[in-house]
Amino acid sequence: MFTALMATPSSGMPRQSCVCHGQYAGNSSWVWNDPTSSTPALQKAGTTTDRIAATWYGSTSFTVSLNLTDGRSHRVAFYFLDWDAAGRAETVEISDASSGAILNSQSVSGFGAASISCSISKET
Repeated sequence: MFTALMATPSSGMPRQSCVCHGQYAGNSSWVWNDPTSSTPALQKAGTTTDRIAATWYGSTSFTVSLNLTDGRSHRVAFYFLDWDAAGRAETVEISDASSGAILNSQSVSGFGAASISCSISKET
């Protein structure tokens, strides 16, 4: 289960980036708890005490496209949450948007909460 912080202008997302939720294959969202004070859940923007345990998921896969237009490298992180300890395992593939070439592939399994981060400098 891929869990993502919902970005808003107040959360500091750079103006030159765009998160595009396209090309989903079986994508759905799910909320386990909102609100919750449990620390594995993501902290909501603009608060120090309110958290949400929610996810985006797909029956096989889904795509999150990032279009970085400023030519600079940006650190991107993906957060994974197995809230109900179901033994989930996930793989993240970073691919070049133009060629489709896989630039990086990382797997996570046996996690309660885990993150993967990487530097991206063009549309992926």
